[in-house]
Amino acid sequence: MTKRELRKRRTRFKIVGGFFDFIAILGSALLIIICVLMLSQLFGWLKVDLAQTFSGIGTSISEAIVQPDAIETPQG
Repeated sequence: MTKRELRKRRTRFKIVGGFFDFIAILGSALLIIICVLMLSQLFGWLKVDLAQTFSGIGTSISEAIVQPDAIETPQG
């Protein structure tokens, strides 16, 4: 192989390597965007779920507390 052929081959490998680097960057950016969207969906679901959970707990606690108005005084 001559020096010219080696130089052409090396240049071709650099071009192909640069192209694959570019494709990897695009794929990584897309993956990051997908992960951010999934995290935002998770936090939205968590916010709704926690609100429902604590409203149920709050209802249970308020039903368990004896209200002074509800106590009947003995007749006597």
